[in-house]
Amino acid sequence: MNLGKLNITPTMLALILVGIGIIILAILCVQQYSAMQEARERSQEVEEVILEKETDLSRLMAIREEAEEYERFHNLVKQLIPEEAAEDRLLNSLQDLAVDAGVNFVRVNLGDHQEEENHMEIPLDLTFEGGFRSFLAAVGHLHYPRDGRRAFRVDRINLGPTQMDIYGAVFYQKEHVEPEEDEVDEVDEVDEVDEVDEVDEVDE
Repeated sequence: MNLGKLNITPTMLALILVGIGIIILAILCVQQYSAMQEARERSQEVEEVILEKETDLSRLMAIREEAEEYERFHNLVKQLIPEEAAEDRLLNSLQDLAVDAGVNFVRVNLGDHQEEENHMEIPLDLTFEGGFRSFLAAVGHLHYPRDGRRAFRVDRINLGPTQMDIYGAVFYQKEHVEPEEDEVDEVDEVDEVDEVDEVDEVDE
């Protein structure tokens, strides 16, 4: 079968080339759109990761601030209520207080240590000599401890022209006594005996 010659005119060739160009352009547009869509999704994922990391960082900063605040509070508690009686340091602190207030530190009497629910207490009474303004300064130092001084509870004040007696107490922390090994062993032995008795009863 003779199909004859295929005559392509310049116009037909131009139309064919234009069609091919349009198809290629369409393919490129689809590929570019897909690439842009993928880049947009990746950008959104990156933004989500950054936001998550910023949230984690904010939490870490908050935890750090809370830890620092707790450390400051813990140090303040250790200053106000030390871990031991430290009577020698207490006397030195009272002498420094007297110097700062401008009074003469005449006498201190420490009572027997008393055990309270959450702390130990040392009753004491103090005697200072001086004037009215210096007495006020001394009481202020006792009520608002600073420079590493410990907490002081003022129960009663007897004020005279040149002498002031203060009755109150200072505090220190209770000593947490760990159970001795012998006591722990005894408890374990008692538990083992109970378990053996229970087994014997079951066997019977």
